[in-house]
Amino acid sequence: CRACCEGPGGLYVHAWEFRPGTAGEGRQSKAAIEASKTWLDSHFVPFLTRELEDRQFLLGEWFTAADIVMGWEIMLLGQVGFFQEYPVLQAYHDRLAAQSSWKRTYPREIHTLCIWPHTDGRCKELHQGLNEVPLNVEL
Repeated sequence: CRACCEGPGGLYVHAWEFRPGTAGEGRQSKAAIEASKTWLDSHFVPFLTRELEDRQFLLGEWFTAADIVMGWEIMLLGQVGFFQEYPVLQAYHDRLAAQSSWKRTYPREIHTLCIWPHTDGRCKELHQGLNEVPLNVEL
């Protein structure tokens, strides 16, 4: 499946959710991991690097909704250590991860409770009430 194997989601699912010791262990595909990395290296990294240029965040010096939208992909890739080879993108990840609204939206537990086969009831509890929490974007 090309759509599920390329990009941030494919890398995260196959490298993290299907890693040894998880319920999805036998589902991991090295080919999917490599296809995802190839796509990321040729499309995602150049795009995001160009968009950031010398800015702290996507639209300039302020954390905005654009960063929140991009945040899901950044969170997934950060979890699997993808940015180690890309200091500009690692620094962007770290700036996002320092935001209190990021911490509420993407808590660390998301990587243990909300993985395949997505049946852990604590995942739903983790996300319960998220929409009621004010974002309190730091300026």
